[in-house]
Amino acid sequence: MILGSCHCRSVRFELTQSPERIKECHCSVCRRYGALWAHVRPNEVNFIKEPGATFTYLCNDHVIAFHICRTCGNLTHWEELYHPPELIAINMRLACPKAIADIARI
Repeated sequence: MILGSCHCRSVRFELTQSPERIKECHCSVCRRYGALWAHVRPNEVNFIKEPGATFTYLCNDHVIAFHICRTCGNLTHWEELYHPPELIAINMRLACPKAIADIARI
């Protein structure tokens, strides 16, 4: 299990298993955020947060919602806006560096 949180801990997550790889995306949005993404199925992550703890920025013709903590401004994750979503991407920069040190980077 990998744990992570935004800076103020208003948004926390638990990945039920370690991802095989994490991706540093270089698109115009992710490059600016500096995120490292683990792409997981929605049932592989548990979020611990109050309703409304994040606000969203819609991107890619409004098919992806980036979630950002309302208190500290950390980008926590993005999700597809398909119903139901097939993937969620978790910002692994919010996890302990030791917890993700052995995960392959692409």
